[in-house]
Amino acid sequence: MWRSCVLTHALENLWYLRTKGQVQQWQAVLSLSLKRTFGHFEQPLPMSLDLGIPPLALQQAKQQCQMHFRYTYGAPSIMPARLYALRVANMMVSPKDSMEHHIQLAYADLDMGALYPSLAPLPLSVSSDATKHKEKAYGRALKTRVSEVWRQTVLRGSPRVTDGSPPQGRMSAFVNSLYDDLARNLFTPTPYLCSLSADSAYYLFRIRTQDQNIIPTQEPRPNGVLQTQYGDQRCPLCPGRHLGSEAHLYLSCTVTSPLDHPLISEFRVRFPWDGFTQQQQMALLLGTMSQDPIAQRHKQWFRTILPQCHAHAALITLTVQKELQRLAVQTGMSAGQLRVTASVSQVASGGVLIQAPSPMTMSSEDEE
Repeated sequence: MWRSCVLTHALENLWYLRTKGQVQQWQAVLSLSLKRTFGHFEQPLPMSLDLGIPPLALQQAKQQCQMHFRYTYGAPSIMPARLYALRVANMMVSPKDSMEHHIQLAYADLDMGALYPSLAPLPLSVSSDATKHKEKAYGRALKTRVSEVWRQTVLRGSPRVTDGSPPQGRMSAFVNSLYDDLARNLFTPTPYLCSLSADSAYYLFRIRTQDQNIIPTQEPRPNGVLQTQYGDQRCPLCPGRHLGSEAHLYLSCTVTSPLDHPLISEFRVRFPWDGFTQQQQMALLLGTMSQDPIAQRHKQWFRTILPQCHAHAALITLTVQKELQRLAVQTGMSAGQLRVTASVSQVASGGVLIQAPSPMTMSSEDEE
C-alpha cells in the first residue's frame, strides 16, 4: 500500500529536480513517511534494503538514462527527440544544471560502460530482434545496474567482516549476516516478506533491520541519553556479559538459544550446518534464502523454512519480553528507570535489565 500510495507519487516527477539539495530534501520526506508507516525509527538503510527501495538519487539517474534511451535509440523523429538531439549537440554552451548535463552525470553515477551520449554497448536483452518493447527491456537492465551500484555503495560504507571479529555497528551486523540477500535485484523485497506464514513478518523484519528494542545492540536511544557504544551493549539475560546482539540471542544465549533446536534440526537435514560460519548460520536463521539455482528447492524454502523462521523470530521476541518483565518486577524499578539506568551505566551495576515495550510501541524518538 505504501508503494502504491506514496512511492509512486514520489517518483512521478523525480527527474525534473535540478539540484542534489532538492533530491536530498525529497529523500528526507520519503524516508520519514516510510519510518512512520512501519514504526521504524532507527537508521533507514537496512529497512530500505529489505523492502527493495533504492535511494532517490539512483532512481533519478535511472529515469534520466531511460529518457535518454527513449529520445536516442533508433533515431526517433518525434519533436521532443529532435529538440533533445539539438540540445545535446550544443550542450557545451548550455547551463550546467540543464537536463543533458544531468543525464551525463547519471551515466557516470551508474557506470554505464559508455561515454554519453552513446548507448553502446546495449544488453542483449535490449538489442535482440525478439525484444518488442525496447524501452521496458532497457529499464529492466538499468534496474540491474542501479542494484549493483547501490550494493557496492553499501559494502564500501560497511565492508563485510571475514576474520570472525564482531561487527562494529548495526549496519555492519546487517551486512555480515545478510550479505547473500544483497545479491538479488534490490528493487524487489527480500523473499521472507513475500512468504505466507501463520506468524507475522513483523518480528523477523524488526530483528533483521536492526530495530528490535529487546535486543541490546538494537535498542533505540532514550530521550536525553547519549547513545551507548555498540560494543558496550551487553546481554541482560546472561551472567557472562556477552555482547547482546541478535547473533548471541539466536546462537549462545542461555535463555533463548535452546529455542533454536527444532529449526536447526531442520537445517541440518538440508545443509552442512556444523561446517558453516556464524554469519552463514545467522543468515539461514534470519530467513536468507540459500543460493540454489534449483527452483524446486526455492519452493520448498518458501513453503517449509520461511514460516518456521517467522515463528522462531516471534518466539524469541516474546520469550525475551517475558523474561525481562519478570526480572524488572524483581528489581522493583519502573520500565523508564530501567531504560535510563541501563543506557547511562551501560548495564554495569550487577546486570540491571532493560524493559522491552510491546512490539507495536513506538520508540522514544517518535514520541520526541
